[in-house]
Order: sequence, then structure tokens, then C-alpha cells
Amino acid sequence: SHVVVGALQQWHALPVILADFSALPNDLPPILGFESKYDPSSAYWNSISYSVAPANAPHVERMVNDSKRLASHFGIRDYVRFDWRADRNGVVKLLEINPNPGWCWDGHLMEQAAHAGMSYPDLLASILSRAQLRHAASVARKRTT
Repeated sequence: SHVVVGALQQWHALPVILADFSALPNDLPPILGFESKYDPSSAYWNSISYSVAPANAPHVERMVNDSKRLASHFGIRDYVRFDWRADRNGVVKLLEINPNPGWCWDGHLMEQAAHAGMSYPDLLASILSRAQLRHAASVARKRTT
């Protein structure tokens, strides 16, 4: 999973986090579904752990660059989360682009921000300040046309 935050096509990448399914019971598929996010009694909630991918790990640089490029290409504003998955052979593919990931204090967005040294208020302030910059630039462009 990977998040980029930005305004005016200047994207800042938060650390890439990896989901570790190794403690998940063998009879459950390694997925991040509803139970992993909202059901504290589930094996998914209690068995999956997360870590930061080393910056020099295979595919991380490509994932970050492709995420920034896609965010700009699709005109996504202010923040977005890209979910990438690696298959058993280590081939990494884009699973989805989420232009409105949850802002909850205990979600993946905050997990990544915490690894970047940001508190929850810092994360929200960053997103909102970038939106304000984008809006101010839009107003300024309208005044000159």
C-alpha cells in the first residue's frame, strides 16, 4: 500500500507499508478485507502486521514513481492511496487507486503517516494545506484570465 499527498502536481510519497500475512491461519486467504479493518475479534485483525518497505527494496522506487505519475495523469487532487500487490513470484501489480482513502486515526493512511513521523493532526493539516494551495492557485488563475 502506498500513499501520495500533494498539490499542484507536486506529490510527496509517504513510506510504503507491507502487510505480513505469515501469522494468519492457513485456512484464511491472505487478503485485506472488511474484517482486517473493522472487526477486532477476527483473525485478520489480530494476525496481520505491517512494516515499512526498505526504500531500496525491489519495486519500491517504481511503485512510488508510478503512483505519482498516475495521480497526476488522472487529475487526482490532494491525496490518494495506491494499493499494490505482489504475487508468489514477487511480480508487483497495481490493485487499485483509492482517491479517497479513509482518514480514520487507526487506518492505513495514518499507519503510513506515522512511519513518516507525522501525527494525526500533522497528516490532516498536510492534506488540508495542500488543498488550500491548490484552491488559491485556481483562484489566482481565474483572476488573470
